[in-house]
Amino acid sequence: MLAAIGVLTLLAALATAWLAGPGSAAVLLNPISAVLLVGLLSCSRAALPAMAGLGLAATLAGLLLAGQAFRPALEASLLHLVEAGLAAAILRHGNRARIEQPAGSLWFGGVTLLVPALTTLAAMALGHAQGQPPDLLAAGSAYAARALGLLVLVPLVLARGLPGWRLGLAILAVLLLTAAALSWAAAIPPLFPYLPILALPCLMLAALQLGLRPGLLLTLATAAAMAAVLVIRELGGAPVPAGTVLAWQAFLLAAALTVLAAGVAHAERTRLLADLRIARQIADEARGAKVNFLSAMGHEFRTPITAVLGMVDLLGQSDLPAGEKTYLETIRTSGRHLLAIVNDLLDFSRSEAGRLQVDNLEFSLREVLDQTRAFLTPQASELGLEFHFDVDEQLPAVVRGDPRRLRQVLLNLTGNALKFTNRGSVTVQVRHTVADGAARLRVDITDTGIGMAPEKVARLFRSFDLDGTPTRRSHGGIGLGLAISKRLIEAMGGEIGVESTQGVGSRFWFEVTLPLGSAPNPVLLNASDLPPLRVLVVDDGAVNRKLLLQMLSRYGHQVTSARNGVEAVEMVVRGRFDVVLMDIQMPVMDGIEATRLIRELPAPRNATPIIGITASIMPEEYQRCLDVGMNRILVKPLDWEQLFAVMAEHADLDEAEA
Repeated sequence: MLAAIGVLTLLAALATAWLAGPGSAAVLLNPISAVLLVGLLSCSRAALPAMAGLGLAATLAGLLLAGQAFRPALEASLLHLVEAGLAAAILRHGNRARIEQPAGSLWFGGVTLLVPALTTLAAMALGHAQGQPPDLLAAGSAYAARALGLLVLVPLVLARGLPGWRLGLAILAVLLLTAAALSWAAAIPPLFPYLPILALPCLMLAALQLGLRPGLLLTLATAAAMAAVLVIRELGGAPVPAGTVLAWQAFLLAAALTVLAAGVAHAERTRLLADLRIARQIADEARGAKVNFLSAMGHEFRTPITAVLGMVDLLGQSDLPAGEKTYLETIRTSGRHLLAIVNDLLDFSRSEAGRLQVDNLEFSLREVLDQTRAFLTPQASELGLEFHFDVDEQLPAVVRGDPRRLRQVLLNLTGNALKFTNRGSVTVQVRHTVADGAARLRVDITDTGIGMAPEKVARLFRSFDLDGTPTRRSHGGIGLGLAISKRLIEAMGGEIGVESTQGVGSRFWFEVTLPLGSAPNPVLLNASDLPPLRVLVVDDGAVNRKLLLQMLSRYGHQVTSARNGVEAVEMVVRGRFDVVLMDIQMPVMDGIEATRLIRELPAPRNATPIIGITASIMPEEYQRCLDVGMNRILVKPLDWEQLFAVMAEHADLDEAEA
């Protein structure tokens, strides 16, 4: 380090003295103090005396080699050393030399402007004491040259950890050539001598887009182009006037300060963007962990609730007294309500993590509406409300979309209307228009309930918003239904809104576009319509195996059970089955791996229909199941009508009857 600084100081002094010639007014940039300051800031405190002595000797040697007399050379060398030493003392105090930081750059800019001013005043005072008349123009040019050297050269070395080049070489070349062309043009009469000021936007743009170092390099290149003009004009016998040189130096000082500020702004912006990316990554990981946790908890919850609701269904088909059937219905209603809460939490967490997906299936729109009406009619009757469905008679028979999600939105909105209506009615109106092969569906749910104030309407679709009122809390819920409905409708590419008047009622509405379907609406078979099937039930839960065994056996199906994927593969190899009901998450071997192995068996066993049954509702798991060859995936707790319909769809009924 010492040797390098010594050599650089010697070369800087030699070049400066040679360019100055008989007077110092022709020197645009003086690098001597800058090189000394870099050395003093870079070395340890113990090495400061050696660095200062070496710098003084190298500066003196360079000036003497350039032909200066000893006394002026010694005075100039001491002046540069004092200037660099004073600046180093200020910047080293409190680690203020971190130029890439806003506070450090502010300190550095102030020091590089103030310290050369002090040393220039000291030099003028020394000259006055020796009887030399003051030359303000020369003093100003000398000050500007040293300050410019500090502003441009020192940050090139000391700015650490700054981002590199961001723009291509072509844009960089354009910026450089523009700055140089403006500098050269200023020397060609009769152009305005202060034309280089137009290069300032180029330098600022370079610092903002490329960073501090590239901006300073372009500023240095501009100074070099202007210095070349000075040398050429000097050699040609037509020197540039001293006032013009000083004006150029003022421009370069302004450019260097601008580049310093813009470069630091670029560094700060880059740092903030990097911090933002890290924070976003951490947030995404946290959201993903929450989704995975809730998914695991959902799986653990759905498995026992499947057994509870399934056993309730079995008991409900028994010949029980009316009072006991009422108890069973209460258990079933409470279980479904608890399941709906878990589903809302899972849907919300998936939507936050960007995993909320909608299917694109052909389905009967009228069937979805009928299911919604059938599900909510008992609730409306119990509340003593009039419940009307005003459905367009010309609805298309089949559309494409996600029937489950559409039904979920209808249940959320209509269920809320029933919940917050004490007397009167709830009306669901369905209208549509057809254009370009798609149906634009408009659904309005109007109630005569409690209504809402405008300020509550504004925040209605927020998550976990229960309005904070006793009236709202008294109706229960966790405040996610409307938020999830909004996200589902938006995921379908639709719109949702509400109009409400407090004390009068509310009208919720949504619009979605559903492409028209081409397949006829499938006719679902009743459980009793299915011929006896050979069914393999694969589930690690004994209760779930027992539930499926009893439910399927009740309708005459021959049921065999397996506890894991290994047993399932062995049974498929040894026997023949019309359909396999495969749990997904099992010990020893899960359902996905078992399905993959079954699909690798020789025909016809590899074509055995496999219906996946899972307590997880993550889209990733759905896709993995389909990728290995499962025919369909059903979610626990099972809808028995849906199960029998899917079995009828995929099992070979002709072979089963044979």
